[in-house]
Formats: sequence, C-alpha cells, structure tokens
Amino acid sequence: MIFEMRASDLPEILDMERQYFGRMAWNPSDFTSALDSAYDLPLVFREEGRTLAYSVLRILGPEAEIENLCVLESARRRGIGAMLLDQMLSLSSERGVSFVYLEVREGNLPARKLYEGRGFLRERVRRDYYRYPSEDGIVMRKELKKG
Repeated sequence: MIFEMRASDLPEILDMERQYFGRMAWNPSDFTSALDSAYDLPLVFREEGRTLAYSVLRILGPEAEIENLCVLESARRRGIGAMLLDQMLSLSSERGVSFVYLEVREGNLPARKLYEGRGFLRERVRRDYYRYPSEDGIVMRKELKKG
C-alpha cells in the first residue's frame, strides 16, 4: 500500500538509492529536506512492513516534477511503479497542477514505457546529463486535464 514517507523509512530507502543510483544517489539530507518541505510529497509503497518502492513529487504552483521514483528490483513488473505514478498524478491534479515533468535516462526503457503509457510526451533531451555511466536525460511532460 502507498503511504506518506516517514523518517523511519529512510534506512531502507537509502539502501535502495545507493544500490540503484550509485554515485548519483540522493544523500540523507536530500530525503530529509523532502520530508520537511512544504512543496514535496514523498511516498512509499510498503508491503508486510517492508519498503518496496518510493517516490518524491515536487509541486510548485501550476507545475510539478517527479523528482524520484524507485522500485526494488525483486518487486518490479508488479505494477508498483505504476501505482506510485498514478498516485503522484492524482495528487498533482487535486492541487491544480497543469503540467507534470520528469526526467529519465534514455536507456531506461521500462520506465520510459511506463511514462509514455500514462501520457507523458518527450519534450527535449539533455545531452550527457547523467554520469556513471554517462547518458542522455529525456525530459518528459504530461498535461493534466482540468475539471
């Protein structure tokens, strides 16, 4: 189930973050800032007391950005990432957001397929945006319908 992220979730989240993002991983203060921010909505997907996925959505006026979305490898292909994404889109819509943005590694085809399936469109490419390894970042945008 999806819950608001708590400080007690951070040890599991930081382990996942280091495992999947390596040198590009968020550090503890990034997550602490998200927990304390009036603009960020950090979420976790927990099952049987274990964190299987997490996300951070930032809402700034009429725009939102998906800052982070990660699913434990052993829990992938179960729709958990889609559930978190749908929850973030719903929260954005409830708060009057017009556009939701995200950025994804060009080579992350499963994530790109998920985002495209939810109506995100490729807006631009940031050449060599990612490091370790170097890879282009694809900026995607989804317009939310009003009313």
